[in-house]
Amino acid sequence: MLDVGGGAGVVAAAVLAAYPRAKVTLQDYSEPMIEFARKTLAGRAGQVRYVLCDLRDAAWEAAVGGPGSLRPHFVVVAVVTQVRELLNSTRRRVDQHQLAR
Repeated sequence: MLDVGGGAGVVAAAVLAAYPRAKVTLQDYSEPMIEFARKTLAGRAGQVRYVLCDLRDAAWEAAVGGPGSLRPHFVVVAVVTQVRELLNSTRRRVDQHQLAR
C-alpha cells in the first residue's frame, strides 16, 4: 500500500490492523510527521518503509518505488472509503483532515 501524505500513520495503522501481512510505503514531506509515524507504527517496523519527499518534486515517483511500482498501490487508493468505514467501525476517532491528506 502506498500512503501518500501519510502523516502520523493513522490510515497505514488501520490498514495494517485489517490486513496484518500487508506492506506499506508511507510518504510524507514533513520529517517530524515521518518521525511521528515511526512511533505510531513502531510494532510494524518490518512492514513499513518511510519515504521523505515532496509530491511537487518530479522525482517523487522514483522515491516511493518508481512508476512501475505504483500501479498496484492505486487499488488501495480506490478503497479509501472502505478504510474510513473500517476506522469508524472500530470506533476510532480520526480527524478527517488527516484522512484527506
